[in-house]
Amino acid sequence: VATGPVHSAMAWAHADAPLPRFDAARAGQLLDDAGWKSPGAGQPRRKGAQELTIDMYHFAGNEAALGTKLQQDLALAGVKVELRQVDGAGKNTLYSARNFDSIIVSHCQATDPEIGVRRFYHSTAITGAPFTNGAGYRSTEVDQRFDQAAQRLGESERGPLYKQAQEQMAKDLPYLWLLETVSNRAYSAKCQGFQPYSGHFADSASCRR
Repeated sequence: VATGPVHSAMAWAHADAPLPRFDAARAGQLLDDAGWKSPGAGQPRRKGAQELTIDMYHFAGNEAALGTKLQQDLALAGVKVELRQVDGAGKNTLYSARNFDSIIVSHCQATDPEIGVRRFYHSTAITGAPFTNGAGYRSTEVDQRFDQAAQRLGESERGPLYKQAQEQMAKDLPYLWLLETVSNRAYSAKCQGFQPYSGHFADSASCRR
């Protein structure tokens, strides 16, 4: 379970952020305050004639299972989720056009926040490219922390800046961080030179016959 915007494997840059807990009653109250009223238990909320429905795009497999779980949880608050499975090309198109209500993505953060985290939060990453700042998130404080960290050397200097950025991101919630995943790779003992997170995985690999 994710405890913050930066993967805990990067312990020097990770901070357990105060993320909100699942609370259907509190969610219902917020929706009531926003004018989305419940017509009855188990039914989607409505504002006038409009039903509270969102789409959620996902890949097959684990993302589909996660989408089903989110669909069930949001239904408890009166939010109807329509799950839509897409392939890689379809998701890239949706992401680039920002043509979705919600979408399940893996941030693939690699081993340094400058590589795999900045692109999801810095305001300069609000572009038409896939897997950048899809939330359109803008925070002067977060931008400053990432810029400052990029100008410093050493984890001891950079780490606190990333942790400060995470505290602000946890307050703003541009995304909902759910899970931390680990990418596992296996190869024969006859082979060597594989380099995860450094260009192509097998770019410099060789194997004995």
